Amino acid sequence: MSFTSTLNITDKQILDACRVIKLVGEKTKERSDKSLLEEDYTVNVEIEYTFDGKRKNTPVKIVLKKSLFNTEDGDSALLIVSNTAEKVKDLLKEDPVSGVSKVVTIDKLRSTFVRYEQKRDLLKSYERILADEAIVPMIPSVLGKACMKAKKHPVPVKLDWETDKLKKNLEKGLSTALLFVNCATTTSVRTGKLSFTDEELLANIRCVLATAFKYIDSNRIASICLKFTGSVAIPFYEKPLGSLAEEKEKTPVKAK
Repeated sequence: MSFTSTLNITDKQILDACRVIKLVGEKTKERSDKSLLEEDYTVNVEIEYTFDGKRKNTPVKIVLKKSLFNTEDGDSALLIVSNTAEKVKDLLKEDPVSGVSKVVTIDKLRSTFVRYEQKRDLLKSYERILADEAIVPMIPSVLGKACMKAKKHPVPVKLDWETDKLKKNLEKGLSTALLFVNCATTTSVRTGKLSFTDEELLANIRCVLATAFKYIDSNRIASICLKFTGSVAIPFYEKPLGSLAEEKEKTPVKAK
């Protein structure tokens, strides 16, 4: 059973929201400084829900139909590994992955990028951060607030020492979005860009919703909307107020 059929969300509802968010983007660019006119805003799917007490400590990976990562736009990726940088570099020299421009060990990251400004500038240099899935839990303590503010959470990838599998895993990581399910009441997933066609946005939104349904009970979802940084929310699903109140009453209360 799909997420959209459970909530009775039609393609038309989603497409209407896509068209509106793109119009909002055009108006925003018209009001912006000229230096920002070429900026391609990232469209996020934002899900508001009541937390059921089942926290997922690691992000959920969602492989999108159309990647936000595009080397033709000059996008590049940083790959963070443990102590195997030389081996990975050798494999990538043998069979390069387009867009993965730098490989660094977490120890090198920790010793070289110490100040907040250094970490911030590093993150600005790359559109995507990939990391060996074995060391992902360590990275927040190394990059800290800079990573959170830049909203560039590392995408976990499995480092396989067979060249073809390594390449496949890294390419999949470049097309992956992350879903966080924790004790917050809202989660946001980077889903597309304003330059995408309506159909491309729709396909990516379907991917996000199908995965989200596996981790968030649809009965607890209050609303689903599209947004980009600084924009108003454009909803394409809102739960009836009566049923939302019933779900809030069922939400477990943590003991103090």
